[in-house]
Amino acid sequence: MNRDDVFEFICNYRRLSGKRKQKFLEEARLNSHDWLAIYKACCYTDLKIVAAKMAVETAMSLADWVPIAEVNGDPLLREKGMEEVAKLEITTEKDIDLLLKSSSAHLRSVGWWLDGKRRQSARVAPNGMWSNAC
Repeated sequence: MNRDDVFEFICNYRRLSGKRKQKFLEEARLNSHDWLAIYKACCYTDLKIVAAKMAVETAMSLADWVPIAEVNGDPLLREKGMEEVAKLEITTEKDIDLLLKSSSAHLRSVGWWLDGKRRQSARVAPNGMWSNAC
């Protein structure tokens, strides 16, 4: 969802009333990144709350949770993102790289720790002895 789409969504939402707003939100088929974009662009409290809730509900992977954990405006949303990142089993290089590139210092430090752990385990030979190859 690009910037224009986000603002069009917000404008369409604001034009509706009561039950029509609810139906509009129910019919919206957006992913966590789209809801987060709406959250960041919106200044209307009611839509901002809904967008935060929907971003959390639609997040499925580490790539969805990292942007939520990076949110600066809402400490509860950021905390929920951090909790969910902590629950995930992060083992792939792609996931670790995602953490290393995060704008959140906390997530970057988690990425550094996991990267160090991964590199250390790569140096252990199959017989359990340390390998000098690095």
